[in-house]
Amino acid sequence: PPTPERRLVIDIGGRSTEICLGQGSELEIAASCPLGSVAWAQRFFGDGSLHAERFASASHAAQQVLQQHLPPVLYRAPWDQVLGSSGTAGAISKALHQAGYPAGEITHPTLMQLQQQLIQAGHIDRLPLHSVRDELRPVIGGGVSILRALFDLLGIEEMHVSVGALRQGVLHDLLKR
Repeated sequence: PPTPERRLVIDIGGRSTEICLGQGSELEIAASCPLGSVAWAQRFFGDGSLHAERFASASHAAQQVLQQHLPPVLYRAPWDQVLGSSGTAGAISKALHQAGYPAGEITHPTLMQLQQQLIQAGHIDRLPLHSVRDELRPVIGGGVSILRALFDLLGIEEMHVSVGALRQGVLHDLLKR
């Protein structure tokens, strides 16, 4: 929805992650990073095993890639709200909501608790995440690792999941024209 607030928007896709900062409908900073939940899951959790060492390696590697692609000004730029869009943020939010947390919200502590829940399951075949679509279950380890890296790197404490995504943004832009 329209707002005068400065927003940081994060979209973790299957192969890439896009990060934008803007105010109102004006874009200030945009970056695309070559890491996504599918690629990261294949690289670090390809056999389905979900172990603490793999999450640590995946998050550390994600931070390294992000640091190479994020503009330095993004680390210093203030924002009022952080939004996550599309499948990865939605899947993580649904998993957290299933665990009893508020719908549409991801916080640093709840993200860490979800990671711990995945580690306790030990394998994607034993995930107790019934609210997560079957096609997203094999890649949730990759998505959690990337989101954790972003939270840690940028100092994010709370993210709200956007109801819309790229399609709605394109339609909104066309209507304005």
